[in-house]
Order: sequence, then structure tokens, then C-alpha cells
Amino acid sequence: MLDGLFRQQITTEKRASLQELIGAPPEFAAVVGSIAMEQRYVDADYRDLFYHHYAGKHREWQRDCQRLHLWDVDGFYLGAVVRSFDPYNEDRPWHPFKYDLSPRWLAGGAEPWYLLAAKRHLHAIDEAHELRRFPSIAQDGEYTRCAHAALWNVLTFLADKYRIYKARLPTEIQELSAKWTVERSFPSQGLITEEMSSVLLACGLYPRIYYASSVEKAGGNFDLLDLLDVYLDSGFPILTGIEKRPDTFFAASPGRARWDAPPEGGEGHAVVIVGHNHTPQAQYASSRPALAYRHRSAYLVVDDNGFPYSQMKLVPKGDDRARIAYSDDGHGQPRFNCLADIIVPLPRRIGIFAEDILGLLPFLGSTTSNNLRLLDVDPADIAFRPFLMSAGGYRQLMLKLYGPTLLSTGSAYLTVIGKMPLPHFVWVIEVVSRAALQSASGSDQRVYGHIVLDASAQDLSADDSYERFLLLWNLGMAWAAFNSKGEQYKDTWTPPANVQSKPCFPLMCHNLRSANSPVFKSRAES
Repeated sequence: MLDGLFRQQITTEKRASLQELIGAPPEFAAVVGSIAMEQRYVDADYRDLFYHHYAGKHREWQRDCQRLHLWDVDGFYLGAVVRSFDPYNEDRPWHPFKYDLSPRWLAGGAEPWYLLAAKRHLHAIDEAHELRRFPSIAQDGEYTRCAHAALWNVLTFLADKYRIYKARLPTEIQELSAKWTVERSFPSQGLITEEMSSVLLACGLYPRIYYASSVEKAGGNFDLLDLLDVYLDSGFPILTGIEKRPDTFFAASPGRARWDAPPEGGEGHAVVIVGHNHTPQAQYASSRPALAYRHRSAYLVVDDNGFPYSQMKLVPKGDDRARIAYSDDGHGQPRFNCLADIIVPLPRRIGIFAEDILGLLPFLGSTTSNNLRLLDVDPADIAFRPFLMSAGGYRQLMLKLYGPTLLSTGSAYLTVIGKMPLPHFVWVIEVVSRAALQSASGSDQRVYGHIVLDASAQDLSADDSYERFLLLWNLGMAWAAFNSKGEQYKDTWTPPANVQSKPCFPLMCHNLRSANSPVFKSRAES
């Protein structure tokens, strides 16, 4: 047992005990080099639960927690785990309550992972650390359940990343959800999808719910995972409802899952999807627009029943069918489930949604093919990657990623994009080379250009919406801007008549970072 607030090197025996201490899988335990413990740590979220609930129970509960700090074998700070006390569990009274862990330990795996992360400042042994992670809290099983934990994870992440949102304590989430229930909230029976959405709405968000059954019945050229991918790449953590059905398979498009309505009576569970992998292999259905998201076979999940960054895999069954393999019971044993619904915590000024953009891709594909003749590009080589972002963020990211190259070529594009009026939010559709997507790491992916649409519009059928989108083409080492009629904007760089170019700019991965990124290497701040 650890004792005292000082760093201790991890031996083989102690590394094996990390499973009991913090519920760590072997892959995480293998990278831990040293550890320290705070025996009496005041955690705001646990203290909130203590005074509202546990202080009134018959048995004596401890109001303080333990906090374990972990470093890897190279001395980089991995984060902290808070453990709380349960007097009813005599064999194992201390158990993990909250995680603030860097995903850097995922970097050693065979597959590249990309995930959402927000900054968090932690102090360990008089050292300050800036950590990038996705927060995770456990349910207590009495006052909070998986839905409350998932809401806490999302709200805490958004508060850490954006100043306009406020983090909520567990009892605040419970009180907000109680406004829409019709019976007592203790002992908690969990929340249904609509109640979870109402909590987000009360916290200043404008969520959108997608049910697997409704998406399937709509019969569009996309499925629930396509919607999930678009919003995930836009920087939104996805609240996901899972139906626990071990022996049920669901129809799937080639290489991907396509969901029927979940069976009645299935046991539900709520998790948060925060990242994905990249696989070189992908299959594109001939009847659908090619999406860059088809190069994904697994997702990273924050689940109150398990360790952060668990893997949810898509397992092909054959005959155009697939299922999800995911250990959602906290014991590491995969079981097969289906996605029942997703909740996306959107901001207010959004009028065009992912399903509108995906439904528009066939039209954009034909227009794009005509414009690609300027680049001497085979239209069969392109795939689309749509995502949502603010216009200010788009301008800043264009300058950051492409500014040095554009300035060196004397391009007027930066002046054009700086002066061009844009709405508060825009949909950006990257036109990606399919061949480049076959890169094993995804680091060689390149784009031919961007299609930019007004995300605050209300009706894509109106002439002033999709008929006025921008086409920003990467021509050689510069950009050209066109409208949907092929008319070039003034002051835009004009390509030579004999231009023969290949995509040379990287994908705009502005929200999700690779687990190999240096930002996840945290040492003590000076």
C-alpha cells in the first residue's frame, strides 16, 4: 500500500496492483513508472455528494478522498485518480471516483488514435502541471447513475474548453434532471434520453437528438455513425445511448454499421464517445457519397463503468452486417450492443445540421467534379469530410496551417478570406484524396479544397443557402475561391493555364489531436 505524498517507483508487484488501486488495464499499468498518493484530499464533486446525500446515512462515511498522481517511465506526468470511500464494501472500501488522465499511454499502440481533450491544471508534490485530457467521473449507484456521469463528463469538458459554459456539480445535474421527472429521484433510476437533453438545454446548450430508428426509417444516404462522425470531428463529445443486446446483429453498409431500431426491452447504458482510430482500409458503398470517415473501425469511449478511453469496435459479421464489440460491464469482457441514440451538445446559432449536409453531398459531388477539371483530378479519387466550426476559427486555422506557404507564393487568398463576409458558424467540407487516406497513420492525408456553407441558414432549399456556397480550391501552392456557379471571386489567385497540381495541404484536424501529439507530454511547469 502506498503511504505518504512522495513519489515511489513502481515495481512489478506494485504495477500489478494498479488494477485494484485505480482499475487500470495492463496497457496503462505498463507505462506507469512512479506514483504518489494524497491521503486526505478534498474533492469538490465528492464533497458535494457527501453533504447532500452520504452525510445523512446511518454508517459513517469519510468526507475526504485519496488522490493518486502518476508519472510514466520517462518522467512525464500522466495525471491523477481520485478514490472515494464506501463503508458498505468491507473488502474494497476505496474505489476510483474521478479520473484526470492524459491519453498519452494510447500512443504506444499499433493504431493511431485521435481524440478530444481540454486543459486542466493539477498540482502534485508542489509541482504544477498542465494536463490535456477528457474528464471522467464514476456513478455512485445511489444518487447518480451512468446518465448523470455522462452529463458531468460533457459539461466539465465544455467548461474547461470554452469560457461561456459552466461546470456543474453532481447534485446540480440531479436537481436539473428532477424538474422533468414525475417521481422521486432517490434512489436514482437513471435518465432517459429526453431528460438528459433537457439538462443540457438548462445549461445553456442547444442539443440535438438522433434516434437510430428514426435515422433508419428516413432512408437517406447516411446512417447514425455518419452523423456521429461529422459531429465528433466538429469537436463535440457525443452522448451515446447503448442497448445491451448480446446476440442481436444489425444491418450495416459495407465496412460500417447501419442500425435498425433497437429491440424493445433492452437494458440501456450511457457513455460519451470522444475519439476514433484511423485504418488504411475502407469500403465505399457505390450508392453513397464517399466519406473520409469510412477509414474508422473503432472509437474511444469515456464510460463510468470502466477506465477512460475504452475502445468500442465495429466488428464485421459478413453479409453486409456488423455489430459493436464493447466491454461495458467494467470487467473487460466484450459484449455486443447496438447504438440506440446520440445527443449532440450544439451551440445556439446553428440552423443547418449534419443530416442536411450529408443529404446535400450528391449535389455537391456533381458540382465538385466539374470544378476538379481545373486540377486535372479524377473525380473517383475524392472523398468528403464535413465538419462544423466558427468563421473566426476557420480564418485563424487557415492562417495558421497555410499562411506561411501562401505568403511565400504571393497569394492574395489570405486577403480575400479575411475580407470575405462569413456567418458566425460555417460548415466546412474538405474534399480529400482517397488515395492519400490509405496512409497507415493518416499523417499524409491531403485536401484538394474546401466547400464552405452558412451553418446559420434555416433552409438548404432556399436559393440564398447552398446556391451561394464557396469553393476554395488548392491549386498548386495557392487557393482559388469560386461560388457554386463556377464564378471566381475577384482578387483571387488565378492558376496558370497549364497547372498540374496535387493536393499539398493537410487536413484541418483542429479539434481532435493524435495521442502521439507532444501536447500530451506534461512535465512540471516552471
